[in-house]
Amino acid sequence: KDTETLLDDYLLDAFSVPLYLGIFLVAMYIASRQLTALEPFGNDVKKFFVVLGTIWAVFLALRIFKKLLAWYQEYLMRFQKEKVESHLVKTLGQVVSVVVWGIAFVLILDQMGYNVSALIASMGIGGVAVALAAKDTLSNFFAGFYIMLDKPLRVGDYVKLSSGEEGFVEEIGWRTTKIRQWANNLI
Repeated sequence: KDTETLLDDYLLDAFSVPLYLGIFLVAMYIASRQLTALEPFGNDVKKFFVVLGTIWAVFLALRIFKKLLAWYQEYLMRFQKEKVESHLVKTLGQVVSVVVWGIAFVLILDQMGYNVSALIASMGIGGVAVALAAKDTLSNFFAGFYIMLDKPLRVGDYVKLSSGEEGFVEEIGWRTTKIRQWANNLI
């Protein structure tokens, strides 16, 4: 509480729940190693705890990442006087969560003895197929992402499109930007 920055408060909050879960996980592992009834299943028990440890590590990493995002958003709003779009931060957190959980899933399958090279190859081929099929949608998505980050235009700006339509920017989203014309039509 006495420090100038709130970063340490956010990090302590991020560690609070995972720390207790980690201590519990380590205690359960030590206890399982002491049970003689589980000796015939030693390899399976070890794999089980490696899987739980991987899930715990991902949980901790994502909590830290989300707390850092929240701190950075608050820092920008407080000290830089910059408006930060909360949906941009939320979407970034969700994308990172999906990617990290996907990687963790592949690691868990590998730890359990499955051959994941075929899965990774098929995900790569599937990703290319989806990218080609959704080329226009992805183009709009990245264009919206660029507009939100670079901010070449803001809500309230007057724009004229190459197609001849013109009006005031009313909303900037991931896929679309809405423009209100003088005649109160929404493009």
